[in-house]
Order: sequence, then C-alpha cells, then structure tokens
Amino acid sequence: MEKYHLEEFISKEEIEKRITELANEIKNDYGDDDFVCVGLLKGTAVFMTDLIMKINSGKLAIDFMTVSTYPDKINGSEDLKVVKDVDRSLDGKNVLVIDDIIGTGTRLKQLKDMFTARHTKSLKICTFLDKENQRMKDIDIDYVGFKIEDCFVAGYGIDYKELHRNLPYVAKVIIDD
Repeated sequence: MEKYHLEEFISKEEIEKRITELANEIKNDYGDDDFVCVGLLKGTAVFMTDLIMKINSGKLAIDFMTVSTYPDKINGSEDLKVVKDVDRSLDGKNVLVIDDIIGTGTRLKQLKDMFTARHTKSLKICTFLDKENQRMKDIDIDYVGFKIEDCFVAGYGIDYKELHRNLPYVAKVIIDD
C-alpha cells in the first residue's frame, strides 16, 4: 500500500480571498446578463458552491456535467466521454464552465468545441487550479484561481484516490519512500 502524507499548500484564508476576487471579476464581466454556470463534477463542487454564493446574482443558473477522457489507441489522442450531460439547452446562453484543475487542456478544449457546436451565445472558462506547465492544447482560461506547479494535490473538493475532498484547504500529496 502506498504511503503518503499531506502538506498544506493553499490555506483556507487564501482560497476565500481569491474566490471573492474571482466572483467580483465574473460579476463585472457579466453585468446584468443571464448566464449558466456548468460545473464539472466531482472535484469542482466545493469551489463552484463557494464561488456562486459570492457572485450573488439573480441572473445566474447552474448545471453540472461529468466528463472524462480516455485514450484513443488508434489515433494516439484522447476522446471525451460525457458521463452526465447538462439538463438544459445551452442554445443562445452565456455559459461559464467551472473546473477544479486544468492540466493538459485536452478535456476543456473538447468541451469548448462541444459547447460551441451547441450554439452558446458566449463561453468562458473558470478553473480553481491551473497547471499551466502541463498544457498540450491551446486554450484560453478566463478566470484562474491559482496557478500551481505540476504536483499531486488534494482538498477543497479535489481528491487523491477518492479521499480528502473535505479538507478546507489544498494540500500537496507527498509520496513517502
């Protein structure tokens, strides 16, 4: 069995401060326009909840998706699999996709293409954590909570082996030798 320990990386206070800043940016950008926040489950649930509470706009709707990518061995790429789709039509809507971590950008690039094909009015992306140094796909991210190095993290909704989502901070996962 793998042994590891956690070291606090981003404190609860830092998270609260940054979410308030992000919420203000989003409010300013959308103004009085209606928009739909689409959260990518499971990791984004805590972040999205705290974020939309601070946006505090009556013009905001929410929905959720569960997606995954899996290797396409024939083409050497990754295919997007929609496990749970949104419950509403996004045709003509302003959409804000909210994710927990963006690494390679493959999943978000494919999602962006899918939402564009659904004729969204506008599409913006918000992520809690950005591992920009992993990026393999060119994708614009409109709102970034924190840029982090390439490391395993857990807490604040993000899991490590389906554990630690309930931590009120983000921890680095340190694998013990």
